[in-house]
Amino acid sequence: MAFQVPTEACRAHVESFDEDVEACGCQERIVNAVSRDRPARVTAADRRVRIELLRMRASYERLAVQRSACRLAGELQPESLMARVRDRLGAAGLGWLGGGLQTLRRYPMLLSVVASMVSTRRRRGLALKTALIASLVWLVRGRS
Repeated sequence: MAFQVPTEACRAHVESFDEDVEACGCQERIVNAVSRDRPARVTAADRRVRIELLRMRASYERLAVQRSACRLAGELQPESLMARVRDRLGAAGLGWLGGGLQTLRRYPMLLSVVASMVSTRRRRGLALKTALIASLVWLVRGRS
């Protein structure tokens, strides 16, 4: 069976199932009933009940795995990964670097232009001088 990225309907279904199980306390009863020691004499009705409880437990565990997959799929979205990196950079005092990454993501041509400017040694020197002059102008304007 191939893994499919869960949809919003999937998430809503899993959450509603979890709420139903928590509301009725079924999860504890299922676990307790399945994990109890088996009696000495097992009847056919007991076997059917035990099989049904095991099926219900397996169904609950499948839904728990599906919910975890939904959560993991949401956490691995590029937007959430970039937001996490930006937040960590901001916490480390490097918020300007996070802003720069966000700008490069918003304007991909900017990265292309910068890469072409520093591709040769001659252009690299010119780009460095331009960056130094721009930073000095920025510092002078910020202080006045």
